[in-house]
Amino acid sequence: MADEQRPRTRSAPADAQLETSATDPSEIAATRRAAAAHLERCGCTNIADAILVLSELVTNAVVHGGGATRVCISCDQTAIHINVFDRRADPPRPRLDNPVIGGRGLHIVEHLAQGWGSTTDALGKQVWATLPRDRG
Repeated sequence: MADEQRPRTRSAPADAQLETSATDPSEIAATRRAAAAHLERCGCTNIADAILVLSELVTNAVVHGGGATRVCISCDQTAIHINVFDRRADPPRPRLDNPVIGGRGLHIVEHLAQGWGSTTDALGKQVWATLPRDRG
């Protein structure tokens, strides 16, 4: 993978936060891999669900929000926290119009996450989700 296709990534000790970005569709897979490696180092066991939620939020940011300008993944003793920032202030809305073509992402997030939501500011929005740290 060429350097220009790699998201900028900063990883800290296992209990800390990973920060990266994905402003282009070609960076989404690398963001998923970096997040999975970080959660594994943290000792989380709910990695598959967390990566699916992360992938949906980052893909939405890239497709609908002008790119995921910042992606933060952290974990504590009970939860995995995912925060995705993009450039559009429009709140995310689950779509029901044509789930065959797309629009299932936020429904997946709702199903897997303990909670999710969004906040907006002058720079865009932050969409967050919290999942259990470990599979039950």
